[in-house]
Amino acid sequence: MSTSPAPFAPAVRNLFNRWERADLLDRLEAIHPQLLDRRKQTVEFATPGDLRSRTASNCLVLQQVLLHRAERLLSGASSMLLESNIYALALSVRGHYEATAVLGYLCNRLESFTATNINFAKFAYNVVCAFLRAKHPDHFSKAPDPPTY
Repeated sequence: MSTSPAPFAPAVRNLFNRWERADLLDRLEAIHPQLLDRRKQTVEFATPGDLRSRTASNCLVLQQVLLHRAERLLSGASSMLLESNIYALALSVRGHYEATAVLGYLCNRLESFTATNINFAKFAYNVVCAFLRAKHPDHFSKAPDPPTY
């Protein structure tokens, strides 16, 4: 496990103590080093032209993006709590739900592939759609529609 500083300021501990929910803060703080430990410094670049290699690389990059997002949302909650910024906390919760939805979608697609309900090319396409998650006529005009979760 990493020896990173706790994601929450000491004043946040005082809030949770006042709310008699120090146990919840302990659990949140225990998650932080787990998120950091799962992050990688680099993801190996895919072999050009190899769909399997590119798909594996896309999955790893997506995993790392979602881990980074979860860690930053957790760490950012400290200042949100101290400022009583309920709007930002609500957006943080939404961010966690969105990240979980992407993971759920990928798990569903992987289960469909392993059950031979879809072929690998379709699975690879679904990973790209989840990875890109954007469509805009000026910037991503050739992008596929993002999946609905």
